[in-house]
This record gives sequence, structure tokens and C-alpha cells, in this order.
Amino acid sequence: MAGSKIQLFIPDASTVVKWFISEEHAEKARELKKRYTDGLINLLSPTLLEYETINALRFHPIVKLSREEIHTALAALRQMAITLEVPEGAWMKAIELSIEEGISIYDATYLALAKTSNGKMITSDARLVQKLSRNAKGDVILLRDLTF
Repeated sequence: MAGSKIQLFIPDASTVVKWFISEEHAEKARELKKRYTDGLINLLSPTLLEYETINALRFHPIVKLSREEIHTALAALRQMAITLEVPEGAWMKAIELSIEEGISIYDATYLALAKTSNGKMITSDARLVQKLSRNAKGDVILLRDLTF
């Protein structure tokens, strides 16, 4: 379609970990990744994504990955080139959202990036979404509700 804009999604670690471990809604997370690698959508996340994802893989309560598997996951994530240092404006928005919404700076950073880049945050964290105001919820999609 001429002139159509490619959708931008900001996946958080609760979504990205499902690229590497089969959990509930992993198929949707993997479809998100596939659509990105096929050039159908754009993905963007703060560099925080690497730390949170690798930590979640390291301390996963069910699946125990080896050192090599964790390293391979990090390499694969970096190869996708979806992370960036958060711009100053997004940092200011993250601080504001953290205070106003009563959420962690970590979660607020993904949300702020979505708001400042006209994207949608994708998360598997239903408790987080439940806490958000109606305005903030407008910038978030629960992974289980994601459709293309």
C-alpha cells in the first residue's frame, strides 16, 4: 500500500524472553519477531532490554539454560539491532510516567519510548497493564491480545 507507515512496536523483556523459551503466548512473541525479520514491522527497545532479557533467561524458574545458550540468546538479540540508548526526551517522559503511573523506571522506559516514538509497547505483564491509567493503556498491547 503506497504511503502506508510500517507499525512500530516496543517489546519488553517479558515478550522477548519468549523468543528463546516456550512459555504461554510464545507463538505470538515469535510471530512478532518473524514479522520484524521479514520487514513487515519495526521493533525498537531501550538497551535495558538486553539486561532484563538475559537476566530472565539466567534465572528462569523452569527452564535452566547453559552459559552457552544464554550467550547465544544475547548474540541473537544483539544481531537484531533493535536496541538504542534512550534519548533525553524519552528519559524525561519515563521519569514522569514512573511517578504518575506508580510503575518502575524499567517499565516506564519502554512505555516512554512507545509514547515518544509513536509506537506500541508489547508486554506479557498483565499486572503492569492493569495498574496503568486509561491514557497510558492506549500505548500498550498485551502480548496475548496482539493481532496483525
